[in-house]
Amino acid sequence: MLDMGWLSRLALRAAAGVHYGAVTVGVQVSGHRLAAVRLRALAPLPVVDAVRQYRIEPGKLGEAVRALAHGDFLAGARVAITLGAGKYETTTIPTAPAVPEDELRDALRWQLRGALAYPPEEANFDFVRLPQAGSAGPGGGGNSGANGAILIVSAQRREVALALAPFYAAGIEPDALDIPEMAQRNLLGAGAGMPNCRGFLSFDDTTSLLTVQLGDDLCFARRMQLPGAGAPAEDEPEHLADRIATNVQRSLEVFARQSSLPEVALVTVGTHAHASLIARAIREQAEVATALFDPAVVVANPQVLPADPGRADGQLSMELMLALGTALRSDGTRRAVAGAGLALPAWLQRRKETA
Repeated sequence: MLDMGWLSRLALRAAAGVHYGAVTVGVQVSGHRLAAVRLRALAPLPVVDAVRQYRIEPGKLGEAVRALAHGDFLAGARVAITLGAGKYETTTIPTAPAVPEDELRDALRWQLRGALAYPPEEANFDFVRLPQAGSAGPGGGGNSGANGAILIVSAQRREVALALAPFYAAGIEPDALDIPEMAQRNLLGAGAGMPNCRGFLSFDDTTSLLTVQLGDDLCFARRMQLPGAGAPAEDEPEHLADRIATNVQRSLEVFARQSSLPEVALVTVGTHAHASLIARAIREQAEVATALFDPAVVVANPQVLPADPGRADGQLSMELMLALGTALRSDGTRRAVAGAGLALPAWLQRRKETA
């Protein structure tokens, strides 16, 4: 039986203020690899202190986590762990319930009934108000009004417990749970003063994740099955890139129909074996500018981030890229430039109390 005491301790922690020199370790786990980035908040851009990556043998995640806990890599750092695809759900509600603010959480929990495969009472959940057209908010984006759309993030308590149990068993008490949508938001940087929306496209073994943000505010997120995932043989690269681009084009059209926010002016493509082909296909099909992810946009010393040894193009591994995005959640420089940004869900922003 799982010991749930540590989950209660996590839920009771108060958020601590971010300051220059603060250190955050972002951790990303996939089915076969664990990546962690130790990041120090400095001006004008944060600095990567160190990186660790481990190959996970089947059924041996605990060994990789214990290796991460060894030495002083985590010393003095807030630890943030990103939940993988399939461990959480996002639900968008076009219009917030017309209830007093102190009753909103209960109203949203009620709306989750029927949208989840498990009772809402068994969920850890919280919400983010999505920006609306209007004056720029503190994150440089739209105006997050009381009656606007809401993004609900929910995860079954058992899934959260299973994801965090290896870390607690190794003596690591995480300060935060995050999700890839927020990590991608961080990888684009604050974008303060930029009038248009920007997109970020990332990949795992079977899915892609497209996020759209205005300034520092997440506006839209959509996870899509990768064309040909699970097939015996991979599609020809050009064909695969075209099919991915078609999915992106359709998703951007959905965003444009559902939102009165400025159009997406740039889509950044994350790590993929055919990232350049995908970027070109998106540029041609969706008629939007594209770029490949460059860590120099968000950290001062990108050269210390090791390229994936299995790649010839010098790109970071997918896990390392998202671990970097997770570590950037507490970058004091970014917050100083962009303001408070999103009011992240409470259960995603727990941090250790300062001594």
